[in-house]
Amino acid sequence: MSCNTLGKTITLLILAVAPRVLDAPGFAPEPAETLHVVVDPSRTGAEMPEDFIGLSYEKNILTQPRVFAPENSVLRKLFANLGHGNLRIGAASVGKDGMDTGTQNAETPSTGGKTVTAEDLDRFYAFIRATGWNVVHAVNCRNSNPTVVADEAEYAASKGGNSIVAFEIGNEPDLAFPDDRYRVEDYVREFRSFAAAIRERVPGARFVGPGATYYPSNELQSLTRGTGEWTIPFANIAGKEIVQLTEHIYVVGQPEGTEPEETYVASIPTLLSSASRDRYIGVLEKVAKAAERSGIPNFHSGTQIYSPIDNAGIGENESPAPLLRAPSVPRLRARPPDTGEDGGARRRPG
Repeated sequence: MSCNTLGKTITLLILAVAPRVLDAPGFAPEPAETLHVVVDPSRTGAEMPEDFIGLSYEKNILTQPRVFAPENSVLRKLFANLGHGNLRIGAASVGKDGMDTGTQNAETPSTGGKTVTAEDLDRFYAFIRATGWNVVHAVNCRNSNPTVVADEAEYAASKGGNSIVAFEIGNEPDLAFPDDRYRVEDYVREFRSFAAAIRERVPGARFVGPGATYYPSNELQSLTRGTGEWTIPFANIAGKEIVQLTEHIYVVGQPEGTEPEETYVASIPTLLSSASRDRYIGVLEKVAKAAERSGIPNFHSGTQIYSPIDNAGIGENESPAPLLRAPSVPRLRARPPDTGEDGGARRRPG
């Protein structure tokens, strides 16, 4: 079904069944019914932007040379079939992966896939240019420092240009420690330090955050302080410094080592059930109101399935919140990089 922005025109997609199927043995068609459609242009829902769809991948997938590569025609076609969307590179592995832009061969037997190289970013952003998708580029604040992260952001901006809609500082900071030693105020201080370093090297850089978590299960809320203690306070403190307020809602599935409740089994039927919908609609409304109060132009809340596939480098199955997402983020206008005599980006000292 499609509609124009005023909601006055709808198109119904009719499934045509071939006559030979109707003639198949044992096929008994249902009695014909008349369907009446009434369009009320005064009752329009939220406008769904062209790049509404979102996908999220573990950052360490960038070290796999045959995945996000421009010559991977199958994956490129799959992305093209989805239209224009937003691809987030980050997730849990962002807190483990480093970046060395000074060499094309930074990976060693000891680091393995934990080092993202300039070559990895070259390949990834060539893929992005071939698909026309946008990127939210996450950087490591757990085991890194502002100077190293600014190196990566500057290099990424030199390759990704205006396809980078925003940078993300870390991932799910509310899960940094199993107790309350690390609070939202601590993360805000780190966020501001890293963001300042990136802005110095990439003028006009935009940011999203905090990407805190929420488990609707009563059995699991002890694992996260999610909405009330992280997302909303972050919006109140640092809302003017981001272009998108983010939260990860784990609708179904359980962390490893915990038994899933019956209605939390990771499956498509469970994800689409009314019980799952009831769990996250209230949270989405709270996040939307927090964004509005803080003057944040957009909010994004990923509905996610937690399953062992995360450990295979695919990350959360993330999609923007249905019907509640505001218009998409304006694209980042990156500063042209300094260039050396060979025309390549010059890595700054430090």
